[in-house]
Amino acid sequence: MTTSLAKARAIGLALLAALPHPSFTQEPSPLGEEEVSSAAPIFLAPFTTADFLTAAAQEVHLRRIASERATGIYLDSKTGLIWMARDNAMDIDWRRANQYCEDLELADFHDWRLPTLNELQGIMKPLSWGKVYSTPDLIELTACCPWSSTKKNEVAAWNFNFKFKKPFAGSMTHTYDLRALCVRVYREEDGWIPEPPE
Repeated sequence: MTTSLAKARAIGLALLAALPHPSFTQEPSPLGEEEVSSAAPIFLAPFTTADFLTAAAQEVHLRRIASERATGIYLDSKTGLIWMARDNAMDIDWRRANQYCEDLELADFHDWRLPTLNELQGIMKPLSWGKVYSTPDLIELTACCPWSSTKKNEVAAWNFNFKFKKPFAGSMTHTYDLRALCVRVYREEDGWIPEPPE
């Protein structure tokens, strides 16, 4: 069971446990004592099993994955690479950008990484109407320059500037306008991935 599914099930069980039981209500019963003792128990909520909660949590989990696959990732069918549809949305240095991608869980995938410089250059597109950066229409950048995993030397690494359409090298500690745009390789076992419109 995945972590998110386990959390959803635990929340469901906690909510079920928090429901009041009729034997603990403080309101006086309109029935006499004999009638109360012989009366059938009153249930305040439908009986819910752990299997039901697990199935409900699984359904929520699958819907989230489908939504993330439809809106949160971009498949480049020419290269077989799957990209985040949006960068991390904040300034970040090279080391933290690597860590961000390694820790990322998106669309039920856990093997994200920083792209190489060549991979970043490979998604550069002619600038579309209304876009600031020369990326595919379904990739949104909040600043010009995603980091690559390609080092220039021990203290500098390359990023690609999608405004000026060329690479720049900078100190791995720099953060201004630098982003993490993670990537992974498509595999057959990944199942359904939405293709971008023609």
